[in-house]
Amino acid sequence: MVNRIWHRARPTVCIPCAEGLFFTDTVDGKLLRNRFFPAAPEEDRSALFLRAASQGFAGKQILLCAALPGLRLESRRFPDMTKEELAETMRWESDRIFRTDAPLSMDWTATAHKPDRWDILAAACTEEELRRWTEPAGQAGRRIVCAAVPLPKKEEECLLFVRPKDLLLLRLTHGRAEKKRYAPEESASFRQFLADRHLLCFPVPAADCSAAHWEALTDAGFPLPSFHEALCTLALRLSEAPRLDLSFPEDRSLPLFSRSVLRLRAAQGLCLCAAAVLLWSGIACADSLASLSAETDRRAALSGERQAMADARKAQAVEEAARQENREFIRMDPAWETKLVALAELLPPGVTLRTITSRDGAIRLAGASADSRAVSVFQSRLSAAWELPCRVESLRRDAPLPFYRFAISCEPEKGASS
Repeated sequence: MVNRIWHRARPTVCIPCAEGLFFTDTVDGKLLRNRFFPAAPEEDRSALFLRAASQGFAGKQILLCAALPGLRLESRRFPDMTKEELAETMRWESDRIFRTDAPLSMDWTATAHKPDRWDILAAACTEEELRRWTEPAGQAGRRIVCAAVPLPKKEEECLLFVRPKDLLLLRLTHGRAEKKRYAPEESASFRQFLADRHLLCFPVPAADCSAAHWEALTDAGFPLPSFHEALCTLALRLSEAPRLDLSFPEDRSLPLFSRSVLRLRAAQGLCLCAAAVLLWSGIACADSLASLSAETDRRAALSGERQAMADARKAQAVEEAARQENREFIRMDPAWETKLVALAELLPPGVTLRTITSRDGAIRLAGASADSRAVSVFQSRLSAAWELPCRVESLRRDAPLPFYRFAISCEPEKGASS
């Protein structure tokens, strides 16, 4: 947290309201003078700052109350770390804390520090919203050096930000900030909340809160002082600590390699080195896996080629065995060559041969037929053409297949020649 030390004896405090601007000069915790400057129709803010200067509030530097419509208050808990590391963490975590990508003006304070954690209260406004005040002030020759947010002084005190649509209660509970919202009709619940916890209430008029709305809330039962009294006490509170300072980020920027964050920079450097090593290891591992995959594919291709060669050799061996069997038939009886050539003419329609084998001078033919009677016809033709006694050795139907399997055996009679 950055709380500026004022080197001026009389800081000028400006509190925006719905109808105009409230200016005060303070010294040593006392009000020297105060005045409300209502805004005329179509009058811009720079004209209000000029009017205030002409009426004696001529200080060049102004402290602005940051209870603006876009003010955000958030509490967070972080693990234990050094103060320098915590400051750096808050510097980089503001977009996550306030869930926005818009440039922010932020300040924070540690509300509690335990051996294992930090409790943080942070406040922020967008830089765009603050410029709506700093630019008109600059046009009037004034400079807003601080946009301040008051803080509870102790746990027995709560702040009540009075806004047009609701009332936001902020208090510290065991060092942690707690927020609670109340609707304008919930005054009884609010009073009961204060009574049950013995809390004191410090009201903060929001920049878009009007005096009429304030009086309506008072009539509804909220324990509020007069609007003017609330503005005066708020000005005194802002002129002293504790408060949060929403000055622009460039006013509080830290050097990239300042002493306060040297250890954090070293840790970040080590993390970058570790990330580089992991990246290099990942690339090397990916290359190794790619090489292994290519080698596996190559071996699989070779295995397929070997299988194809083995299948070709096996088919060649079967073909050679068939040729050898034919040669054996012809060696036993040269007339077998003529018989085998004529065999195709003997097959009835629907009959196919699967195998022809020879053993001990007997010939066995096996095949299939769509009709059992065709098998008998084929057996008779063989006996007549080959001049051998042929018989149907087996005939069966393989259900549910629509054909018969058969085997015919042809064997010369003993003492006869083919």
